[in-house]
Amino acid sequence: MKRNVQNNRNFVSNRGTVMRKRRIGLLLAVLGLASLLVAFGGCDSASSGIEDTQKTCTDGVDNDGDGLIDCDDPECKLLAQCQQVTEGGVGGDGGFLDGPKNEGGADAYICDPEKDDDNDNILNKHEGCGKDSDNDGVPNTLDDDSDGDGIPDIVEAGDTNTSTDPVDTDGDGIPDFLDVDSDNDSIPDKDEDRNGDGRVGCCRVTCGEKIAGCKDVPADGCGAGQTCMGGAGGTCMPAVEVLCSNGETDPKKKETFPGKPDPSVGNFICTATGLTKVTLHKDTASDTQIVLLPAQTYTQLTIANAQGKEAAAIIDDRANDVAGGVVSISTQGKVVATELNSVISAVQSLGTITTRSTGTVSKSHDGFDTVFSVELAVVTAQAVDPNDLRNDFIALVLNKPKSDLTGLPAAFGKTATNFVLRLQVLLRPNDQQLLILGALADDALYKDDTKKTGITVDDLSNGTPLARANDGTVGECDAYTLSRDSKADIIWVVDESGSMSDNRASVVNNANELFNRALNAGLDFRMGVTNVIYPTSSYAYAVGKFCSKISTSSTDDGGTDRFLLPTEQAIFESCIRNPPGYEGGTEWTQLNAVEAVKKHLPRAANDPAKIRTDAKLVVIYVTDEISLPLQSSGFAPSSTCSLSTIQQAQVNNFVAPDVNYFLGRVDPDAKATVHMIGGVCGNSCGAQIGHGMIEIAAATNGTTGDVCQADLGSTLQIIIDDIIGAASAASLEYVPISSTIKVSLDGVVQPRSREKGFDYRRANNTLAFISVPFGQGSIVVVSYLRFTGQVSTPIP
Repeated sequence: MKRNVQNNRNFVSNRGTVMRKRRIGLLLAVLGLASLLVAFGGCDSASSGIEDTQKTCTDGVDNDGDGLIDCDDPECKLLAQCQQVTEGGVGGDGGFLDGPKNEGGADAYICDPEKDDDNDNILNKHEGCGKDSDNDGVPNTLDDDSDGDGIPDIVEAGDTNTSTDPVDTDGDGIPDFLDVDSDNDSIPDKDEDRNGDGRVGCCRVTCGEKIAGCKDVPADGCGAGQTCMGGAGGTCMPAVEVLCSNGETDPKKKETFPGKPDPSVGNFICTATGLTKVTLHKDTASDTQIVLLPAQTYTQLTIANAQGKEAAAIIDDRANDVAGGVVSISTQGKVVATELNSVISAVQSLGTITTRSTGTVSKSHDGFDTVFSVELAVVTAQAVDPNDLRNDFIALVLNKPKSDLTGLPAAFGKTATNFVLRLQVLLRPNDQQLLILGALADDALYKDDTKKTGITVDDLSNGTPLARANDGTVGECDAYTLSRDSKADIIWVVDESGSMSDNRASVVNNANELFNRALNAGLDFRMGVTNVIYPTSSYAYAVGKFCSKISTSSTDDGGTDRFLLPTEQAIFESCIRNPPGYEGGTEWTQLNAVEAVKKHLPRAANDPAKIRTDAKLVVIYVTDEISLPLQSSGFAPSSTCSLSTIQQAQVNNFVAPDVNYFLGRVDPDAKATVHMIGGVCGNSCGAQIGHGMIEIAAATNGTTGDVCQADLGSTLQIIIDDIIGAASAASLEYVPISSTIKVSLDGVVQPRSREKGFDYRRANNTLAFISVPFGQGSIVVVSYLRFTGQVSTPIP
C-alpha cells in the first residue's frame, strides 16, 4: 500500500539550515535602544564621539566618568530595571541564567512568575524564571522551544489553559516541554515529530482539513489510509495511519500504530543524521549537476576546441569496478528515441554491441524527455579495462579523438572482453542539448548479485542522479504497510515459426532463473502462453487461447484454456516451445495479444481462466517478424530502423487502438505493461524491425530487447525485474536519487542487495524486496534524497 507523501513536507535541505524562531520581541523592548545598538553592532554615544553628561542606566555607557556602568553604578542600583526577580535562584548553575544583561552586567529582563511572557500557554513559574534548559542563551520564559527538540512549547504544553500544569506524558516529573523524550520510548521527540507541528505526518483530524506543507484534499477527504466519516467537516478515521504518517510517530505515545511499538517503526533513517550522505558536482557550462556517494569520484574533462554544448566528466567507483561518465553535446533533434539510436550508432566501434533493453521512455524529474536504463552488451576484440573502454565511449559520443580530452584518469579494474553498458539520454530541445549519463562494467561482475557492481551501474544510468546545476536536494520519508500480495498475470505471445526455434529455446533455458527471481521477490505470478494465429485460418479457435499441457504436436490445441502456476514450469517450457494451434507462417502478434486479454476478462479472484482482480497485467511479445497487418500496410518497412516523419505518424495511428486498449482507456481491467523481445535496430540476425510493437511497449512503459541474442537471459531478467517492480506495493511518492535510498522493515535496516535485501525499480519508481520475509501489516519506512525541481509525476 502506498504512503502518500505530501508536497513540501521535507525535513532536510542542502540549501540552508532551518532555525527555530525565538520570542525576542519583549526582550528587545526592555533592553532599550542604546543597549540594542550595542548588542546588534550599532554605535553607542562613546564610540560615536558624542559626550553624554546625563546619567542613563541602560545605555551601556559610563556617563558620569566614575568607572561604573549602568546598574553597577550606585546611582542606578535602586531603579526597578536593575532588580533581579527570578524563581529558583540565579548564578548560572543547574541551567539557570542571571538573565539577559546590559553591558553593565545587570539584568535587563524582569520575570514575573504569574505571567506568560512568551505566550506559549505555560506560566513563567512553570518554565522557571532565569532557567535556560537547552543552554541556548535564551531563558525558558522567552524561549518558544525550551528543551530545544524542535517542537514548540505551545505544542507540548498540552492545552491552552495557563492555570493548569503543563502535561507530563510519561509521569517522570519532567513536563513534555522540557522532556526530550516525552513518552519515554527511547526515541527523541525531535525524531518522532521531525517538523515540530504536533501532528503525525499529514494525517487529518477533520475531513477536508488544510495542513501547512501537505497537499490539499477534497472537502470530504482525509489523509492516505484514512476514511472520512460524516462528509465535509466530519471526522477522519483512524486518527493516525501509517500511509499518511510521512514516517513520523507520536512523541506522546509509545505505540502510535496499534500493535507496533514506535521503536519498531524504524523512522530513525529519516532524521538528518540518518539520511545518506552525498557529494554534489556541478558544471555551470553544461548546466548539469551529478549527485554521487562520497566514495565515488568526479573529474571534469577539458575538451580541446569545445563547441556549443560540448562537455564531459568522468565518474569512477573503483571499489566496485565501475567506470561512468556524463557527456553533453549539441543537437537539433526533437525526438529522444531518435537521439538514442544516434548515440548507439556512434559507438559501434567499441566492439560487437547487442541491445538487451531499449530502456524506458519517460520524463525526467524536471520534465524533459528521456530514455533511461538502456542496456547494451559490448564484446571487445581484445581484453581491455573498464576505464579505457569508458574513455573510448566518451570520445566517440563527442566525435573527437581521445587526445582532445584532458583529465582522463589512469587505468583501473581487471581487463575483460564482455562488458555491460547502461545509459540514460536526456533531451533539452530549447537548449539544443543532449545529455548522456551512464556507466559500464565487466558483465560477469554486473550479473553477480553478491557484488555491488550491478546496483552501482544501474544507479548511474537510471536518470535519478542528474539535474540542472542550480537544482537543490531535499530529504523525504515514505511509509507503507506491506503484505505478500504483489501479484502479476503474465501473457506470452509466442511466434512459433521455424526462425524462432532458438529464441523459444532460450526462453525455456532461462525459465528456471526467471521463476526463481520472481519467487525470491515474493511475487505471486501466473503465466499464460498463446500463439500468433491468423484469425481466419482453420486454427482460429486458438487466437488468444492459453496452453496448459505438454505436447510435441505442432498442431496441438493446447488443452484447457487457463493460466499456469509457478509450480508448472515443465508445462510452461512445453507451451513456449509449442503454443496452441499452428501459425502457418503468418504472424498476427498484436491481434493475438489483444484477444488473449479480452478472452480472459472480466477479471475474477479465483478463476484459473480469468485475469485476477488484483494482479498487475503484463504482455510479452516474442517474435522476429513485424505483425502481418502492419507489414502489409506498406508504411512500415521491416528493414528500416528510423522511419520518416510521415511513416512514423502512420505507424502511431495504426497502433493507437492497441495503445489505448493496453492503457486501460477502453476497459480499465485491460490495463497492461507490454514488453517485446523482437527485432531492434542493428540486430545481427536479420530480424524484421518490430515497428508497432516497439511503439506499444514504449507507450505502456515496457521495454524492448533484441531477439537475436544468443542468450536471452539478461533481457528476460530485465523484464521480470520490471514486472516485480510494477507489481510492488511500495511505490515512492517522488523520484529519488536512487543511491540514497535507505529502508527499514519493522525497525530493522535492510541492505541494498539483489541477493537478500531491497532494490529499486526506476521503471515503476518502486521497491522490491528480495529473499526478505515480511508479514501482513509489516511497516516499511523509506528515506531518500530527491531534487527539488521535480515537476513530473512518477510512473505509477
